[in-house]
Amino acid sequence: MTNNKLFYLLLAVLIWLAGSDPAIAQTRFVEGIVHAQEDQQPLPGVMVQVKGTGTGVLTDFNGYFKVRVDTEDGKLVFMYLGMKRKEVPVNGQKNFEVFLEYKEEQLNEVVITGYAGEQEKEKLTGSIASVTSEALQADRPVESVDKMLEGMVAGVQVEMSSADPGTPVKVFVRGQNTLNSVSSTGVTASSQPLYVLDGVPLFDVHESNVLKTTGGAFTSTDINPLSLLSPNDIESISVLKDAAAASIYGANAANGVVLITTKKGKSGKMQAKFNFSHGVSEIINPIKYLNSEQYVTLYTETLINSGVSPEEAADRVGTTDIYTDWQDLVLRTGSTTQAGISLSGGTPENTYRVSLNYFDQQAISKGNGLQRLSSRISLNNQLTDRLHSTVVLGIGHLHKDIFNQFNSLDFIPNISPYNEDGSFNNSGFFESRANPLAALAQNNQYHNEWNINGNLKLSYKILNGLTLSSTLGIDASNSHQYYFYSKENALGANRNGYISEKKDNTSRWISFTQLHYQKTIAEKHAISALAGFEIQDQYRHSLRGSESNLPFEENPVLGQGDKANQSTSSVSLSDGTISQYGQLSYTFDNKYSLQASVRQDATSIFGGDVQKGLFSSLGLGWTMSNEQWFQSQNQWLDNLKLRASIGTTGNSKVGTYAARGLYSYSKYNGYNGQLGALPSSAPNPSLGWEKTLKTNFGLDIGISHLFDITLEHYRDYITDAISTLSVPYESGFNSVAVNLADMRNTGWELSVKGYFINKPTFSWHSNFNIAHNENLITYVNKEQTPQHDSQINGVVEGNSNTTIYGVIYVGVNPDNGAPKWQLADGTITEDSSLAKELENRIAIGNTSPDAQGGWTNTWSYKGLSLSVLLTYQLGGDRMISTTAATAMSDGVRFNYMNQSVNALDRWQQEGDQTDVPKLSTSASLVSNTTRFMYDMTHIKLSNVKLSYQLPKAVSQKLHASSINVNLSANNLGYWYKEDNRSDRNGIAEYRYTFPESRTIQAGLNVTF
Repeated sequence: MTNNKLFYLLLAVLIWLAGSDPAIAQTRFVEGIVHAQEDQQPLPGVMVQVKGTGTGVLTDFNGYFKVRVDTEDGKLVFMYLGMKRKEVPVNGQKNFEVFLEYKEEQLNEVVITGYAGEQEKEKLTGSIASVTSEALQADRPVESVDKMLEGMVAGVQVEMSSADPGTPVKVFVRGQNTLNSVSSTGVTASSQPLYVLDGVPLFDVHESNVLKTTGGAFTSTDINPLSLLSPNDIESISVLKDAAAASIYGANAANGVVLITTKKGKSGKMQAKFNFSHGVSEIINPIKYLNSEQYVTLYTETLINSGVSPEEAADRVGTTDIYTDWQDLVLRTGSTTQAGISLSGGTPENTYRVSLNYFDQQAISKGNGLQRLSSRISLNNQLTDRLHSTVVLGIGHLHKDIFNQFNSLDFIPNISPYNEDGSFNNSGFFESRANPLAALAQNNQYHNEWNINGNLKLSYKILNGLTLSSTLGIDASNSHQYYFYSKENALGANRNGYISEKKDNTSRWISFTQLHYQKTIAEKHAISALAGFEIQDQYRHSLRGSESNLPFEENPVLGQGDKANQSTSSVSLSDGTISQYGQLSYTFDNKYSLQASVRQDATSIFGGDVQKGLFSSLGLGWTMSNEQWFQSQNQWLDNLKLRASIGTTGNSKVGTYAARGLYSYSKYNGYNGQLGALPSSAPNPSLGWEKTLKTNFGLDIGISHLFDITLEHYRDYITDAISTLSVPYESGFNSVAVNLADMRNTGWELSVKGYFINKPTFSWHSNFNIAHNENLITYVNKEQTPQHDSQINGVVEGNSNTTIYGVIYVGVNPDNGAPKWQLADGTITEDSSLAKELENRIAIGNTSPDAQGGWTNTWSYKGLSLSVLLTYQLGGDRMISTTAATAMSDGVRFNYMNQSVNALDRWQQEGDQTDVPKLSTSASLVSNTTRFMYDMTHIKLSNVKLSYQLPKAVSQKLHASSINVNLSANNLGYWYKEDNRSDRNGIAEYRYTFPESRTIQAGLNVTF
């Protein structure tokens, strides 16, 4: 049967199911108030649903609700996180007073599942992890929500290579599902999950191959798109991990899907919320460098070891009378200021929420910072008894200063940044490396960006339980990057002043229309089915201009001087996708659940024969604890559920024209001054989807209302993984993108929620998660030799995709101070040229951890609450950056940069036992070696927050509904397994290129 026939068959089934429903009774409304049983207080935010329909509302701040019912013999279902679900018959009643009881287990919590919207967790067959805004602690001094996911979800690893605010973050869901690049210009698919904000997919900045396939003309600073969204506007985050949960997103769901749902209005009187916080930051774990006396001593020793006379060495190394602490000059006490206000309210038919948020983070490195102003509007309107509209619109503006002068922390210590007359010193050493103080004063570098994201949704109730909806969404950005380098310092001196500007316009729109049927028949058969059609299109246009030899710098703009010193370039990219999808869910008697989905995507990214991809899944669930025989025999197990799923997903995030043959137009490619075109990337019409077959087995256990345990095992089989292979130069190219390899990710995840104490006045909740993942490359195309990167990566059958390749560092020969390495055949050599040869590289480590996760504990007593978040990693290796490695250059770089204090342990005389070789200007540094690889096992005290909710009587005297004050500490510190002396550098200091900071913050939250 063709895919189109499947689609129309599912559509016919939906209409048949809807047609079997009895006629709709006369519409009327019921209302009431929901209280907590223990303290009789009203409960805001309770989900009130009409059972068997898609109708539902949330209670307002006073616990009030008003909901439409179509039959007098129906039932109202009340659900609230942390409390027992309750069903109340309508029986013709118009007013209700409902009391909910606290409970420990969270079986019936509502989660967001994507196209189907909200769904009870009890009926799920897939692997979905949800994080609420309260758990995220959105007021942390962190600019993007992806960073906040660290340690919050089992199987989700957050990797930050830099602490610079606004830089992109890598998030891996159940390991890395794509190949690493084996060259600096290689094409690989993005390894990042699909982010969907209120139904609109976001751009993936890690899809950097878009830039590489255009010749690299637009190299610039990438900004994390989630930095434009205020975490204070987020209601919840759902991470879809297996096929049953994610395959409905098809084409780009192979790396998981992260659904971000923003806050909406609630019916009731207008509620105003205000929040403000301010924090200060200081550096932690800075790299320790030599002081002037140490630097002069070791540099002198290096020169003498290299054959330079002591007299000449003394002239070259400089004086010990000057000591410049570059860390003190370039770094500062950072700060973070946040402020926000929101207004929400409405009637049961029409609700609204509008917010305005401000975020200002001045990084600890001078000249680096980020400011964001964002607003979000949500409108829900019941236009008629059958027609409902939803409008969500977010607008954000971001300004980021990008001087990055923290790179000067390794400057030579015995030179001054100032001349004797107080002017900036731009001579000598500063002719090759810009004086950072001069650069800060004379240059200008920034990034400005506007973003608009939102959607319009219309829903029409055709019959009871059957809804037709249509959604139009957009995600668009306009960015401007500006670089001005003055001729007065080294960054612009060799070009006599330089300006570079780059403007990007990106837009993505999505439209999907779907039929959604929900019905409960005879109180035992719960059916949910949907079928839809979707169109996506994305477009990007970049324009860049640059100019050198500026005639004046008072107003540094393009177009000042001779056209011979000006250059421009531009590129336009566009691609589109057309999709059909369907999903059917069935639950019998809250015991047996089945969910099946299918999706077909057709994209312009790939060639004609491989443009279409079909993705499907099947999920099964058995809630054993709802069996009568189970309930009569078990007193301590209050929940036991088995889940299993299998299905396929895809990955097409390889760049718009990765499969196409491209040409570069330029006057430099022409002849006799005429414009010409040259091939810039090789075509491969056979390049197709990366496909992933996912299997998942889950076990959910509730024990004595004290623990909720989820244990999952998964196997993901990735086929046709994309990478770049070398081709003969006779072809006119040096590489081509191909479907190169297959690999497998296997792992397990454990989540434990503990509700040790859950009283109205005192509670203690704990949330622990741990995950393990193993990757194996199972097949590599043998037509080409597997390659190692010039750095640490490689694609080798039988090894992990995250394997680190290099040579083993044996140590230092105590007789002569020479470094020693072990080659692939096991021989020991002091010849660095042999150690650098690719054929002598072996697997020396793995960047993937053996296990990682997080542990959150929250204690609450009356109005006082204390929350502590620990994150950890067991195993995994890190090869430190080239910058950090050259700070241990064994004497080669003394004339260019300061050195790590570890150089004090160098070999000096025969018999010395050390791992630092004899210092020499002719030393040959081998970077891909275990010498620069560290164990990443660590525990991080990520966040501690103490908050106090003022008594209600006090708040009311201050004309407020509630007032909360809090004090928090973020990124407090680490414990690393790697053992090194306290006066030396190790992985704690070398881990980040942009230095980390610790922030202490005070905050205020007021509700009116």
